[in-house]
Amino acid sequence: MEQEQEKLYGALDSVCISAKQRPSRFCYTDILQAGAGKTILASIVIDSLERYFEYENVAIAYIYCSYEDQDNQTATNLLASLLQQLVRKASNVSENIISVYKSHAPRQTRPSLDIFSTLLRSEARRLSKVFVVIDALDECSKNNGTRRSLVEEIRKLQPSIQLLTTWRHDAAIERESKSVTHIEVRASDQDIRRYIENRIKRADRLVLHAKNDPSLQDTIVHTISEKGKGMFLLAQLHMDRLAGKYSCRNVRRALQNLPKELDDIYDKAMHNRESLKAPGC
Repeated sequence: MEQEQEKLYGALDSVCISAKQRPSRFCYTDILQAGAGKTILASIVIDSLERYFEYENVAIAYIYCSYEDQDNQTATNLLASLLQQLVRKASNVSENIISVYKSHAPRQTRPSLDIFSTLLRSEARRLSKVFVVIDALDECSKNNGTRRSLVEEIRKLQPSIQLLTTWRHDAAIERESKSVTHIEVRASDQDIRRYIENRIKRADRLVLHAKNDPSLQDTIVHTISEKGKGMFLLAQLHMDRLAGKYSCRNVRRALQNLPKELDDIYDKAMHNRESLKAPGC
């Protein structure tokens, strides 16, 4: 993880320098390999930008998309969240915001997507710079048009904003982002191995199995780090499977039959989460 932080810090330095010295007419997009720790790295970027521009008329707005919150994360709600973050950064509340508030508050109604979009553009123009970070765009719902609407509205903000987006590989997103800068980030093998070793220490059954079979820990670390493909998520899901095994033999058998592709495991995990939310579950 440390190596990836340094890689991202280097890219971030160039972004900050560009923001200081050049017009804000670029979109900076970051692809992170699934399971490589994209949310943590996105948080590092947000924190760095906030510290770098702490005393300037610059807003850093962000969205953390989540499969588990798709019902609430509509395009309207996401734009409203971005608008709120920009308004808080401004020195005063604009007449546009006050006018919309007076129009809707008495009737207890909510502005439409178009109104939020218009307000967002006007607020962005009041600031020297605006950075927007969208984490896990792939987890933004595409079934109800939320992802498409969000991307379209964000595009309307350019060139007033600078954008960084993270996602696990998604063909539809990649088709739409061919013209922007991409960085693929992988977790280092050393970090993956350290993670696996710590997981073993925290799993009572695996600790017991390793005591009964001294070579088992090395086998687990070697096998999962090799199959992890630089993905913390894949290593985590594999370790979750092993942690429940009742014998050394079952652990070794599971290691021989680990799924090779993340998509099947990841989609199954997401499906299980959705099943838990279904009525009657």
